Amino acid sequence: MKRNYLCPLGEIDIVAMKREVLVFVEVRTRRADALVGPVESITDMKLAHTIAAARYYMTSHRISGIHCRFDIISVRSTGPLKNRIHHFQNAFQTTDKRALRGIRLKVLRRSRPR
Repeated sequence: MKRNYLCPLGEIDIVAMKREVLVFVEVRTRRADALVGPVESITDMKLAHTIAAARYYMTSHRISGIHCRFDIISVRSTGPLKNRIHHFQNAFQTTDKRALRGIRLKVLRRSRPR
């Protein structure tokens, strides 16, 4: 497991293995008085950088032929929801194998955290 993996293409908060799956995790923390929640604060550009960094990680570590997923961990740091943590598994994905294209964020408001 790695934390705060930094490369020329971006940063990944957590890289972990769960069974046979390589998991890249974006952790977002927001205060109760923030204008948007932790998940809503993730922009398309952030997703693009996360996916590019994940590809860089896999290439530099010579990893191929393994299933990967992208998770989001949402944390509230203040207010009545203080320390409320939600884990969204497989929260976003690439729909195109070319770098930085075809990125979409699944509708997280309808999914349930695990």
